Parts: sequence; C-alpha cells; structure tokens
Amino acid sequence: MPDPIRVGVVGASPTRGWALGSHLPPLSALPDFRLVAVATSRAETARETAERFGVPLAFGDPGELVVHPDVDLVTVSVKVPHHYELVRAALEAGKHVFCEWPLGANTAEASELLASARAQGVRHVVGLQGRRSPTVNYVRDLVADGYLGELLYAGLAVEGEGRGDQIAEERVWTADRANGVGTLAILAGHNLDVLRYVVGDLVGLQATVAVRWPSATVVETGATIEVTSPDVVLLQGRTGERGYVSATVQTGLPKGAGAELELQGTDGVLRVRASRSLHLTDAALSLSGATGEAPPAPLVVPDKYRTVPEAVPDTAARNVAGLYLTLADAFARDEPPESLEPSFATALELHHLLDEIEAASESGRRRAID
Repeated sequence: MPDPIRVGVVGASPTRGWALGSHLPPLSALPDFRLVAVATSRAETARETAERFGVPLAFGDPGELVVHPDVDLVTVSVKVPHHYELVRAALEAGKHVFCEWPLGANTAEASELLASARAQGVRHVVGLQGRRSPTVNYVRDLVADGYLGELLYAGLAVEGEGRGDQIAEERVWTADRANGVGTLAILAGHNLDVLRYVVGDLVGLQATVAVRWPSATVVETGATIEVTSPDVVLLQGRTGERGYVSATVQTGLPKGAGAELELQGTDGVLRVRASRSLHLTDAALSLSGATGEAPPAPLVVPDKYRTVPEAVPDTAARNVAGLYLTLADAFARDEPPESLEPSFATALELHHLLDEIEAASESGRRRAID
C-alpha cells in the first residue's frame, strides 16, 4: 500500500467553521490520508485543534504550513478573500491543493491560480462537493441512460431562509460583493454547478441579478451597513436541442423552503428535494421519479453510489470525503492533474458562468455561452 497523502489544513478552527465539520472528520477517517498539520490565525487555536485531532504540527502562521516539507497536500478552507494568496503560496511551494469554492474572489484570480497549478504540474481540486453526492450522481446517470427520454425542462429553485435586512456580526464581510461571496457566488454557484453537472452546460441565458436589501442591521450592535452582494438570482436558458432551463436562487426569505431540482423529459420526470441546498449532504436529500404513465414515487439510490466509508459522519463531510477519495484515486493511478474533476479548471468554468449571468443581467439581453 502506498504511503498516505500528508495533508495540512489552513483554517482549522477548534470551535467553528467549515473545516472543523467537513474536512477534519474525513481526513481522520480515510486511510489514504494522514492529517499532519493545521493552521489558524492564532497559534493557541491551532494547537487546540491539533490536540483534539491528534495532529503533530500546528501553526499560527499559515505560510509556515504551506511550505513545510512534511505536507504533500494543502487544504485551503478560509474566507474567500484569502484564497488567492494562500493557494498561490502553496502552488509556488510545489504542493498539491484542495481549495474551497470559490477558487478566487473573482475570475481573474481563479484564472491565475489555474495557470500556476498547470505550470507547477500539481494536482488540484476545488470544493464543488455536490459532484460527489450519491443522489446527484445517480440522477446524472439516469439522465444519461435515457430515463427521461429527451430532456425538455430543468427547473431549479433555491430559497434560503432568513431575514435579508438583518445580518450577524461575523457575517458582515459577506455583504461586500468584492469579497467574492454571497448568494450569487455561493448558493447559486453550488446549485448551478449541480445543475450543469447533471444536464450539461447552458448555451444561452437571460438573467436578473439584484440586491433586494441594499442595507442591513447588524444584529449584535444595531449598526446599519451597506449591502452590495446580490441576494436575488433569476435566469432562463437552454441546454441541448429542446431543453429549457429556469433557475431562481434567493436568500433572505423568512419562509425559505430549501432547494428543488425538477427534470422533465419526453418519457419521465425526476425531482430532487433538499432542506437547504443540493450540494451539502445526501442526508438532507430526497429523490422521486417516474416514467411512462406512472405517478412519481420515491427512488432509492443504489449502494454502489455510496463509496465513502461509514466512519465518516453522515453530514456535509461525506461529500467532501468524496472529493478526497477522487484525489486518492488520481494518486494511486498516477493520473495526470488535468484528469481530475472538479479541478481548478472546473472552478474557472463556473466563475465564467457567473460572470455571464451578471453580464446578462446588466445588459438585459440574452447571452450566448461559449
């Protein structure tokens, strides 16, 4: 058996954050990996995480982790504005990289990071973990195998629950669209990626991208802040010869109902429901479908799609673990970096799609997608 891939995680807070619940558990359970280093912005919190997970190396300076000789793969799980500098440093150190989505705060940063990764010849993965959902992959195969017949319609609706005129203090940074986060980049980005993964790329679209709540009250302080990050994304497009797409992604809805993907074809229908978003966890997904004259009924995902060991918690960690298993398989087969998916190249495609959506909204005209 080859030696485990030695991983260092940047952003491994001991009390909160995406890495704590979604990266550290699978890295502690997957035999192909060994968690050897963690880093946060403070040495004491890094040491606390290291002690909790039995990690030998802890750093209060992420820059020390990315160049350490005992680290083969750097996972970047921090706020989006810091992705570029950390990923670039890891690439320059010759490390393989797992970066959370979005790859950069904008398309220019994502393009530079992809070019750097290719120049270094390292493997790279982006955190579009919806592509490793067992339910999503089963639906993708059903579509490809003709379950629907010819695809006629794909409808995506995502409703994020909350109050758009209020914001928690720790989330204030997300109100600025320049930081590369918000409804368009995160919730729309992940769910539109699932859509295009299942039915293929859009070939044209019309869109509306808007800020429903241009100001918000900080819950803890009562201060009023400006909001420039969109919270409404509406689009229509086309895929295939006769397939039409409608997608709505909105946040700040007091009675937000989660997400639903509906696929209608000449011979059948498929519906995927999620309590929050399609990309997070299969534990929160339900699938139904029918062909011919039969009414829609629940469908069971075959066991062959569930490849993540039971030792990984049945949470968002499962889909993230699927991305790590993709990496491990690429190492085991000695596959070239470009064969990996979802990679930085996948991320750049999605960055471009979101740019096209904004451009279509600003112009008020249909955009042809290359």
